[in-house]
Amino acid sequence: MPVKQLAHVPITDRQAMREGPRDSATHLRHAAAIPALGQIEIGGKASRANVGEALKVVAWNVERLRHVDAIARTLAGQAPEIVLLSEVDKGMARSGNGHPLSVLADRLGHAFAYGVEFVELAGGNEAERMATGEAANAKAFTAMP
Repeated sequence: MPVKQLAHVPITDRQAMREGPRDSATHLRHAAAIPALGQIEIGGKASRANVGEALKVVAWNVERLRHVDAIARTLAGQAPEIVLLSEVDKGMARSGNGHPLSVLADRLGHAFAYGVEFVELAGGNEAERMATGEAANAKAFTAMP
């Protein structure tokens, strides 16, 4: 379902999921109770009203989308009509607890659609957790292909 903003998963709920049972039935129950897993956040602005007969499409694993400036420069140089990004965080401590896709779309003058693959219950991998210390994830969303 398209939404203007993904439904928040409270930190207390995420903590309970991390500390609770780790069986398939519990996982399915948690997944069914998280509205954001069935939502697509729509934002930004359309860069064009119409496209021609061909579209340039770029697909890129942007590794959490931590380097927005460099990625924006690269994409601007390619001038794609459609960009398919994977490994995009939203509200993760490891990527500044922001919404880097929204920032990227604003810089490029693009619209975006963001779908959650999973809610991250930890702070990322060991190196990411060491880099962010005790910082909590604000939203804890990650999108993957």
